[in-house]
Amino acid sequence: MAAREWAGEWLPQIIRSELALKLLVHADTGAVAAAATTSLPETIGGVRNWDYRYTWIRDAAFTVQALSTFGHEMEAIDFLYWAERVSMAHSEERPDVQIMYRLHGETEMGEQELSHFEGYRGSRPVRIGNGAAGQLRLDVYGELLDSAYELLRRGHELEPKLMDFLSGVANCACSMWRKPDYGVWEIRGEPQHFVYSKVMVWVALSRAILLAEKYGLQGDVASWRFMPYLK
Repeated sequence: MAAREWAGEWLPQIIRSELALKLLVHADTGAVAAAATTSLPETIGGVRNWDYRYTWIRDAAFTVQALSTFGHEMEAIDFLYWAERVSMAHSEERPDVQIMYRLHGETEMGEQELSHFEGYRGSRPVRIGNGAAGQLRLDVYGELLDSAYELLRRGHELEPKLMDFLSGVANCACSMWRKPDYGVWEIRGEPQHFVYSKVMVWVALSRAILLAEKYGLQGDVASWRFMPYLK
């Protein structure tokens, strides 16, 4: 059933949300911005007011999956090809997937505080750039592979180079899952072991196995299956 058919009285609000998500898509590249704003705080007066004007793999994956539900599946396809391009462009400096990139694929997002601005309703500091860009976040592997699985499940075909990239993502998940990371909220302290991160590694490898079994993904399926919590 199409999303609009079950929305009922909430259809106007859902359409507004759909439009807001669509406006975050960078049509020229396939990137999806996490937000069009910077330095809006979680709580008024709080300091968790980061710059989100970048493509975060997590946010973009969830956005394109939501858009696919409304029939905008090309946005999901374009995003995956964008992720493959920018990851391959920076593969020598970083073999795994960075958690966020600029809309044109740049990796540098040096964080600065603009002390001459007071911030939204006095919520300082105002920031540009994001120092979390280089953090390890294990969940991105699951979000990418789940997005690909949903497209293939809907009948779309993906080019061999993209399938090779997805196989590499699964390999990264397989080799990195024991490491502590910075979690879904990109903590600014020491990396830790987070349940959500480990669950998303499980998503990555379970989807990779399904992609191999049903859609011809080539890769080290035996190693993917060896994960202790996939037995």
